[in-house]
Amino acid sequence: MRVSKHATKRIHERINIPKSSVDRMAKKAIEKGITHQEATGHLCKYMDKLFLSHKTASNIRVYNHKSFLFSSNMTLITVLELPNNLKKIADKLNERKKRNEVQGN
Repeated sequence: MRVSKHATKRIHERINIPKSSVDRMAKKAIEKGITHQEATGHLCKYMDKLFLSHKTASNIRVYNHKSFLFSSNMTLITVLELPNNLKKIADKLNERKKRNEVQGN
């Protein structure tokens, strides 16, 4: 996995973490983020919109109220703030995902 210069700048700007932690944040987004398959309702539609508007983004993850857009070769392209009306949906999906992981193990 790689992180583009643009994505590094956006993570630092929008999440306010040090540039040295950018790779770690991107890795967490891949591992723990909500995938398009797991998304439902308005969050799924939002992810569809992102996919169609960012032609190079083939893998989108929602993690920590942010949208992480990755290219097909797993390069992080950019990070966008999740709209306020979708944050509760993302929280519920994260809780469901954690419950399923605990029950599955």
